[in-house]
Amino acid sequence: MERFAYWPQSGAVVALPHDCPALQALCDATRDAIRHCGIRPLQVTTQPHVTLAYLDRHLPAQPWLDAIDCDVGALRVERFELLFNPGGRYDALGEWALTGPALPPEPEQARLF
Repeated sequence: MERFAYWPQSGAVVALPHDCPALQALCDATRDAIRHCGIRPLQVTTQPHVTLAYLDRHLPAQPWLDAIDCDVGALRVERFELLFNPGGRYDALGEWALTGPALPPEPEQARLF
């Protein structure tokens, strides 16, 4: 992740990745596929992101987000889920495993005692 941000229009707190053309292409293709199915969102998001939380809408800038250290290493993602918000809740429309080389095993902390 490159940084965290607050989007005042929706009230969303989001994690934004570094510039990644492949991820942007996936975001654009997903948007196009949704439109092709006849779904017209009220608000279009064209920037890849992970929604972390919702605050009240139209708050002033949230400077505490700038203090979050994003240099914590690689983000491990094995699958993603497409969500639909019909109002007040999220329904999962599907879940997909991401393909590619297998993730390395998670490091283990040796017992001290």
